[in-house]
Amino acid sequence: MNEYEIITDASADMAAGAGEKYGVKVIPMRYLLQNEEKICRGMESDEEKQAFYAAERRGEDVKSTQINPAAYEEFFEPYLKAGKDVLYLCLSGGLSQTFASSAAAAETLKKAYPERKIVCVDSLAATVGLGLLAEHAAKNRERGLSIEENAADVESAKKRVCHWFTVNDLDFLKRGGRVPASLAALGKILHIKPILRIGEDGKLVSIGKKIGLKFALNELVSLYSAHSEKAAGEEIRIVHCDCRQFAETVEKAILKINPAAKIEICEMSPIIGIHVGYDVVGVVHFGKRA
Repeated sequence: MNEYEIITDASADMAAGAGEKYGVKVIPMRYLLQNEEKICRGMESDEEKQAFYAAERRGEDVKSTQINPAAYEEFFEPYLKAGKDVLYLCLSGGLSQTFASSAAAAETLKKAYPERKIVCVDSLAATVGLGLLAEHAAKNRERGLSIEENAADVESAKKRVCHWFTVNDLDFLKRGGRVPASLAALGKILHIKPILRIGEDGKLVSIGKKIGLKFALNELVSLYSAHSEKAAGEEIRIVHCDCRQFAETVEKAILKINPAAKIEICEMSPIIGIHVGYDVVGVVHFGKRA
């Protein structure tokens, strides 16, 4: 029997309906909008996400908060009490303290429930990359993998998740200390669009710059082409922050390269949108990460 729950957090942008289909549980994450606490449950409608990005465009103040160990304990414990083990996939430890907090909670709970297993996996991924891994783990469970087998497979699979992003407004990355203020100022004047990826350590890395959004979007497609095996039916996620038209442009270009790809366009959750802002586009797929 594979009596274990698969849990991820609300920063994971899974494909529409995937959480319900595969039985993936989502721990909520909180953020502040104009000092009012909001709860992101990972199941927000497109309309709710668009309202968030509209607030960002108006210049309203948005801030993220961390899940603390006590919140993890509160979320995990009912499943342990019910006799189930827990496999948790979290937002990259290179971007957040979620992995450290979840691991601390797991150690505490193991003392109270020594017969239960709690496995926390640092996904080294974000947004739809984390979503892809959560869905991958759920499919593994359906195939009968034990919690240990599943965790080991996810540890291997996460090394193949490629994230390629471009950001239209550098101010949000500047606020988070991810780009220097000088580059943000110059970017506005020269229309510089950074090309970013999530590195092997799970941190956001700048890998280039393009002048103009059109050339930046073309670069995302080129990176996909260079790093993907382009297999029939490969799952590709295109994520965007309130700019679906840009995502659709990228989708059309990728389908010219691999017409048999299965592409899902997703709008990014507020949890990550707080840090990157609006008009962001990303392409995420399995392939050669480096």
